[in-house]
Amino acid sequence: MTALLQEAQPAVRRGRPRWSVSSYRRHGNLELHEYTTHRLDSARGVREHYRLALERPWVSRIEITEFTVTVLRRPITAGQLPGPGRLTAAQDAPPRDGRARRFFLVEPGRRELESADAVRAYLAWLPCQQTVRLWECTEVLSARPVELDNLSDDT
Repeated sequence: MTALLQEAQPAVRRGRPRWSVSSYRRHGNLELHEYTTHRLDSARGVREHYRLALERPWVSRIEITEFTVTVLRRPITAGQLPGPGRLTAAQDAPPRDGRARRFFLVEPGRRELESADAVRAYLAWLPCQQTVRLWECTEVLSARPVELDNLSDDT
């Protein structure tokens, strides 16, 4: 059984974008994936990988993917947690996004807990529960194709 938490205006924190560069090659009528870089932190690194792929005569296509992590945080109380044994509903990611995950954050200490039961156990372990803040968080990983000309400049 899944519990939906009450709606509230969440605080939104968007992470810095990261990119990957993928190259493809033709083999007869097929286009085969050649390689994809790890996540790159700078547009300068993306441009360098793109330039290196252009130098390879067998590369037929180069693709850049931009990844962004957005975290939505909503303050809640222990009384708003789903009942024992109940899972918290993970919000669906928007259609263009890749993945969403729901978790709880306890501050201070920024401890991430995956279930309401884990939060209750952690709060019971604390000597003074009134000194912590509890957040319901949804982390959404967005992935979208971008063109080399649309990359931001590194600052």
